[in-house]
Amino acid sequence: MNQNKIAYSQVYSFIDSLPIENYIKIPENVIDYINWHRDYTYKFEYDNSKTVDDQNLSKEARILILNIYLEYFADDDKKQEIMKKLSQNSRRI
Repeated sequence: MNQNKIAYSQVYSFIDSLPIENYIKIPENVIDYINWHRDYTYKFEYDNSKTVDDQNLSKEARILILNIYLEYFADDDKKQEIMKKLSQNSRRI
């Protein structure tokens, strides 16, 4: 199975599970793109009672979800905090 298609399927499930007030913050063309590129035979159900870290998500899906969060939900302070952590992590590697 194509890993990218699996990641898009997982991300689509995440988006589909969002409350409507968050769902509408994501542009329709972004949702359409994710939907178009997902694997329709792969079944994944995002569980809102768990954190992203507690889900069985691929690395690619986690990265896409983080990008969606940064782009459409995080305020400037939260973006800076996350970018600082990412920078520190990349320096360690």
